[in-house]
Amino acid sequence: MLVRRSIDALALAGMLTLTATAATLGQSPGASSSTLAPSLPPGSSCPPSAGTSLSPVESPSAASSLTPGASAAPVAGSSAGPVSSLPTGSAAPGGPDASPGTDDCAAPTLLTIETTADQPMAFSTDILSAPAGVTVRVEYLNDSNVPHNIAFFQGGDATAPRIAATEVGTGPDDLQVVEFTTPSEPGSYFFHCDVHPTLMTGTFEVTAAG
Repeated sequence: MLVRRSIDALALAGMLTLTATAATLGQSPGASSSTLAPSLPPGSSCPPSAGTSLSPVESPSAASSLTPGASAAPVAGSSAGPVSSLPTGSAAPGGPDASPGTDDCAAPTLLTIETTADQPMAFSTDILSAPAGVTVRVEYLNDSNVPHNIAFFQGGDATAPRIAATEVGTGPDDLQVVEFTTPSEPGSYFFHCDVHPTLMTGTFEVTAAG
C-alpha cells in the first residue's frame, strides 16, 4: 500500500513537470509587453535621423492600427525641418520661364561740332541735321581760349523757345555735351553761341523720320 502511494506521488510530480515544460515551450516569442523600436512615418522606408527619439511599439499581439487617413504625429526630438516647395506650375527664379529684361532705349544720334584754336570765333560747320522725334547727343569741343557754348531753338531764330543748350566754357579741350529730342516737325531750326549770338550761328535741319 505504501509503495503504491509513493508511485502515485512520483507520477503526479512528473505530470506537473511535463505540464510546466509544455507551457514554457508554447509561449509566443512576441508576448513581451512592449519593445523599443524606431517610429517611422507611415509608408516611409528612411531610417531615423540622428537625434530622433525611439518610441515604444506594442508587440504584435497588442499593436493597434492607425485610423485610415490620419497623419502620423511628429516624433519628439526630430531634426527634420519643414520642407518648402514652389507653387505648382511656377518656375524657379531665373528658370526657363523667367522673362529676361529688355532695353528698348535706342542709342542717341551723335552730332559733333567744334571751334578750333585757328578760328576761335566760328563753328566748324554751320549745318547740323537729324531725323525728327529722335534723341540726339551733341558734342561741342571748344578748343580755343575764348568762352563759347551752343544753343538750339524751336524756330528759325533766337526769338523762338529754346530747345537745349550747353554750359559756357573756355578751352582748349573744353568738351561740352547736351542731349535732347529733336522737334517732331521736319524743318529748319536755329542754333548759335550765346556769347557771340551774331557771329556764331547755324541751321539745324530736322528731316522726316524713317
